[in-house]
Amino acid sequence: MAAGFQSLPAELFLLILSFAGEHPLYPRPANYGRENGGADKSSWQTLSRCSLVARSWRRPAQRLMWSTVWASGAKDIDEAAAPPSSALVCSLLARLVGVRKLVLDDWWGEEYEGFDPSVFWLPSLSAGLRSLELDRIDFMPQTPINIPLTFHLTRLKLRNIAAVAPYVAHLFATLAPNSHLQVRTRYLDPAADVAIASAFPSIAPLLSTLEITQLPHHVELAKSLSPLMHACDRLVHCNLSGEEALELILAGSPPSLRSLSITPTTPVDPLDLVVGVLTRFIDQPVMAGVNVLYFPYSSLNNFPDSGQELVDKCMRNGPFALVFEHHRVELSMVQPVAAVET
Repeated sequence: MAAGFQSLPAELFLLILSFAGEHPLYPRPANYGRENGGADKSSWQTLSRCSLVARSWRRPAQRLMWSTVWASGAKDIDEAAAPPSSALVCSLLARLVGVRKLVLDDWWGEEYEGFDPSVFWLPSLSAGLRSLELDRIDFMPQTPINIPLTFHLTRLKLRNIAAVAPYVAHLFATLAPNSHLQVRTRYLDPAADVAIASAFPSIAPLLSTLEITQLPHHVELAKSLSPLMHACDRLVHCNLSGEEALELILAGSPPSLRSLSITPTTPVDPLDLVVGVLTRFIDQPVMAGVNVLYFPYSSLNNFPDSGQELVDKCMRNGPFALVFEHHRVELSMVQPVAAVET
């Protein structure tokens, strides 16, 4: 089998290997799945076996094995074990080549000394890193490093970012054109809001996707970003939570949007208020190019009767789709509404 693959172009061989998936630096907890693809150790084991097939397979397979690194301090991995140290993670990352996605998750609490922020400046990440996710992480208190980062991200996810404020400007400076920024503020942190709003003008023209989700009634970040949104002239998708943030962001956004997602701030959020905001904006320039509305975690059965005006206006704008948790509804003036299970 190896001999047959040796005749393939190197690019095609690497593409085939890449379908084996991704691997975490530590085993994922049981609840890590739906939002992050649900991959498990079998993908890493597949690549490990591939690396043993032939000498020519070893290096590309091993590079792919560690192209995604997910390092977690979550307690539900092993309750009896001592929490891993950031020094260990940094020392392992320093030896890897070809890391393209790094996820640091659950590094906070009294038992942690804080994660070493110098991880961002590791030479092993300097060229190839394209995706960075920081979720529930505290950093060691130290003077921020004033050296530019050299990687170029296409995706940056900051969730529960109370400790990231000193590094926001550094991280934003790494974003490449047509990039994806996700900010989730579960805990009210004025310092983080200020840091994000201050650095946002520098990245606004680069964004193709923007996600801002937060607790109910925490709309300070949306208020700060609203007057800055006009510069997001490449923005094609936006994910927001709650009717207040939705109205603030739409009021300032350019007419480049093609799809819009509204995530409920709580599991029992009614859609009436969100639908009301969308109905008011549907005839305005900001919504002129939107042809898909997503309602994740919401059921088609929860779509309010008051939404008929929104549906009628969407149909007049051309082919349109309303996407719910398990249904996609196609709207058109020339064919009846159809609900398709997804």
